[in-house]
Amino acid sequence: MFQDDDKRIAVNDAMSSKELIKIFLEKLHVEQNDELNLTLNWKKIVQGELSKHLKVKEIKFNTVIVSADHPAWAQKGNLKKNRLLNKIQKEYPSLGIQAIKIICG
Repeated sequence: MFQDDDKRIAVNDAMSSKELIKIFLEKLHVEQNDELNLTLNWKKIVQGELSKHLKVKEIKFNTVIVSADHPAWAQKGNLKKNRLLNKIQKEYPSLGIQAIKIICG
């Protein structure tokens, strides 16, 4: 990737959505914080097939609220809540996350 004199971005190879979001936020002068990083890195935290069905909806009162696209995936997510919570607390201690709530919809 390189920048031309007009500050536009030219890309030789395909970029991931994460890279595009990062560039977009930099252009808008929006600072990335741990809440945003948690959302952007959610697939890395959850991993596997489950990451396709669980999405961070919001972070509220030290709780990550996660939306599942089907009750079966919510149940599978609930079985892994402790592991997910430990990963989040390790990677993003500044957020002070104490719980994960998984909802459908």
